[in-house]
Amino acid sequence: LLFGTIFTAAMFLSCSKDENKDFYEGGTAPVLSASSTSALVLTLANKNNVAVTFNWTNPNYQFTSGISSQDVYYTLQIDTTNSNFTNPGKAEIAIAKDLSYGLTVGDLNTKLLAMNLLENVPHNVEFRLKATLLNSTVPLYSNVVKIVITPYLDVVYPVPANLYITGSATP
Repeated sequence: LLFGTIFTAAMFLSCSKDENKDFYEGGTAPVLSASSTSALVLTLANKNNVAVTFNWTNPNYQFTSGISSQDVYYTLQIDTTNSNFTNPGKAEIAIAKDLSYGLTVGDLNTKLLAMNLLENVPHNVEFRLKATLLNSTVPLYSNVVKIVITPYLDVVYPVPANLYITGSATP
């Protein structure tokens, strides 16, 4: 009985939990660049062309076990100048795992009009990149790229050859 008690006590005392915890140590904010920061005047005729291409550096998330092997998710954020990306109407484009993105004239125009910007008027627009790991954890933000952009009205009015009004409002 004494031997069994000592053996059992030795088994419980000799067991230790071996675990390797991986802790976040930091990363570098991505550096965002644009193919052009010249003023853009968007037109319906060019809606399928690339308006601007954005490139950025890898944020190199660091953990105690080394550089992260997890997938990095990117969000291109678009807002007006002096809003500091706090505008609830800011536009966001999700980009998975790439280090560049070409934004077409049509897509950019759609995003700007969704932000309630007036068409045929130049607007100061800012772009930045948000890098995150799974579930939007550990966000890192890039520098801000500013471009003056003039969106266009993207509405086609179907006007028939003959227009009739019913009722007694007209002769």
